[in-house]
Formats: sequence, structure tokens, C-alpha cells
Amino acid sequence: MTPQKKSFLLRLARTLLVAAALAGALVLGFVAMLWLADRALAEPVDKVAAIVENEIILKSEVDEQLAIYAAQEKIAESDTTSLRKLREHILGRMVDEKVVLAEAKKQGITVPESELDSAVNDAIEETKQRIGSEEQFTLELNREGLTLDMLRERYRGEVQKQMLQSRLVGKEIRSKVQVQDADVDAYFEKHKAELPKKPEQVHLRHILIQPRPDASAIQAAREKAVAARARITAGEDFAKVAAEVSQDPSAKVGGDIGRVGKGDLEAVFDSTVFAIEVGAVSEPVRTSRGWHLIRVDERDAERARVRHIVVTITVGQADKDAASALANDVRQRAAAGEPFEELARRYSDEEDVRDQGGDLGNLPMKALRENYLAAIDKLAPGQVSNVVFDDRGFHIFQMVEVIPEQDYALEEIRKELQQLAYQEKLEAAYEEWVAGLRKNYFVEIREG
Repeated sequence: MTPQKKSFLLRLARTLLVAAALAGALVLGFVAMLWLADRALAEPVDKVAAIVENEIILKSEVDEQLAIYAAQEKIAESDTTSLRKLREHILGRMVDEKVVLAEAKKQGITVPESELDSAVNDAIEETKQRIGSEEQFTLELNREGLTLDMLRERYRGEVQKQMLQSRLVGKEIRSKVQVQDADVDAYFEKHKAELPKKPEQVHLRHILIQPRPDASAIQAAREKAVAARARITAGEDFAKVAAEVSQDPSAKVGGDIGRVGKGDLEAVFDSTVFAIEVGAVSEPVRTSRGWHLIRVDERDAERARVRHIVVTITVGQADKDAASALANDVRQRAAAGEPFEELARRYSDEEDVRDQGGDLGNLPMKALRENYLAAIDKLAPGQVSNVVFDDRGFHIFQMVEVIPEQDYALEEIRKELQQLAYQEKLEAAYEEWVAGLRKNYFVEIREG
């Protein structure tokens, strides 16, 4: 393992105390697990930087973290004063970690084996997903000369430490820290200059005109859905029929789209999910995507596990040409002065905002697609864009106003600030608590 790689692994493996303990989260990734395994296989003879009870902190461990953080903070080697302060801070954090673990042991805090096993398994599975595949994960292990069992065993101890810290901090700190409105107000005033600006926004109205398939295409797709339903009701497996018929990515997993909540999907789909009997297959249901056959495998009052089969409706070139002609006609009428809101209510296929005259409200400029940005560029308030075509259909925009970057008002970000104020109070409480704990344990700092 190269020094550069090892340093990166150390950063992930060691930055646990405040972030992980206060958040109550497991933060180690794949590279950190590799570092733990590598370190366990060959620990060099080293000088001792500190002792906490019968636990030691090695000088090399402090050196490696110092190199990482100095690079991040861009501290030059010649800046000995800053490096000394940073080293003291790093060593102090590592001592705190040992003290917290000693206190957890003293209080008899434990982690059930079943929970520890589950946490290790979850972390490894999450890591596999981040890497991309089981095969790539195995390849990475092989490159380091490890087996999954070896890795799991090395990782287990570090996960256990994090869980012990999290439980103790939860008991002693998190459960006792509360944030009131006054705390949020104070945080806002204290950090006002540091807060990000509200990005430049644009207030738009919008008309969407989608190509509409003719009646014969609609009927042909419905008949295909009816035929698929007949196969299922005659005894064929839903997943098999979905794999053969459905024109949706979920076909690869038997039509399974997982658990959905009320309001997550189009209204007609949503109402069907929470109306049909569990295990039954719906009649064909028409949405903007086509015809669906829906089956609910599990359901409670708010969520359901759903499978579906989708038969899309073919849109021909003549349908696209008709939609294009309508969009250009509507655009010309809007540009000539006909009220945009009335045209939107009459012609737009954007159901969410059609009744509001196509009003999209204020949108961050960065959130818009490039082709939309190009269409509205240099439009004055009241002006109408040219027609824009994409995968959703034909779009027409009207500029209402451009809102420049500005400060957030307190009430706009109160919820976000509440979390930040809570974190600040949590860290202050943690620092005070750990400082008190240190008095109860043998701590010897050998550096300095």
C-alpha cells in the first residue's frame, strides 16, 4: 500500500470522534476497512505519543493525520507554529476518543452481537453499492490480498468502537440538547456573514404541449395490456409477464417498483394502488406514460409495495407535427398579447401548474436545463420565448422577472438553521463533557 493511499485511508478511519459520535453514524468506507486490515497485518515499532489508561496512541498515527490536514488547510512546512497547533488539536481528539471508549466500558455500555453483525453487514453492502458491483468489490479485496472474512473481522472492531461512542454520546449529550427559537435567532445573527446567498432566480410561466397519439394507437396499447392481464389471471406469473411485456426498466425485476407512499405517483395510479385488493391485478389504468397493470403485494395506511406492467402508447410523426403546429400557434398568440395565463389554462399539458396559469414560481437559474436557459436568455419581463422541444414535448415560457442573488431572510431558512444551531450546541456540550471525563482517567501526553 502506497504512503499516499495509506494516508487517505487513515483520514477516513480516524475522523470518527466528533462527526461520527455526535451524528450516531458509521462513517467508514471501503478504503478505511482496507487500512484497518493492512495496519493489523504489520504494525511497525513506533514511539508513543500519548497514553490513556492502558491504551496507547502512536506518534506515526498523529504524523499521518497531521500531513493530511496540513495539506487540506494548505499549511506550509515552514509554518511551524500552525503545524504545532494543528498537531496538538489532532492528538487531543485522539485522546478524547480513547477517553470516551473508556467511559463507555466503565458504564457497561455494550452492543448486542446481532446489532454489530447487522451494522457490519449493512456497511459492507453499502460499500459494494458505492463501488458498483460485487465483482469490483471482490477485485479490490484480491488486490490487497484479503478475503471477505478477514476484512469483516478487521472492520468489526472499528464499527464496535463507533457504536459504543454513539450510544454513550446519545445518552449523555444528544438526549439533553434542545434548540429553541431564540437559539436559532442567535445563530442567524452570529453567522449571517458566513451564510450562503440565495442564488439568482427566475420567475416563469410555462405552457407544455405534448404530442397526443391518435385513437387507434391508444386502443392498440390497451388491447396489449388487456391481453397481458388475461395471461396473469389465467395463472401465469406476474413477474414473467412483466419481463416479457412491460416497457419500463422495472421489467428486469418483474415489474417491482418497491414501496411507494400516498401522493408519490400520478393521481390515477396512486388511487388505484390504495383501492385494489392486495394480490389482485388491476384493470388497465391510463397515465401519461401509457397503460398500466398494477398489483399491490403489501400495503398499510400510508405505503404499499407495488409491481406494475407498462404498455406505452406509440406517438407517430403526424402526432408530433400536430403538436408542433399547435405550440407555434399558441406561442404567436401569446407574443401578440393574448394573456399567457389563459392560454396555459386552455392548452397546457402541465397539470401541476395549468390551473395557476402555468405559473412555475421562482426557480434557481442553475436548476434549469441548458435548452430552457437558452430560450429565456435576454427575455424582458412579459416577453415570450420561442418554442423549445425536448423529450417531454413542446415548451413555451414567459418571463415574469429575474431575481438577483440576495441574502436569505431568517424565516426562509429557519428549519435549516435549526439543525446548524443544534449541531453547534451539541458540539459545545460534547467538548465540555469530554473535558470533564478526562479528569477521571489517566492521561499522559508524551509529546511536547
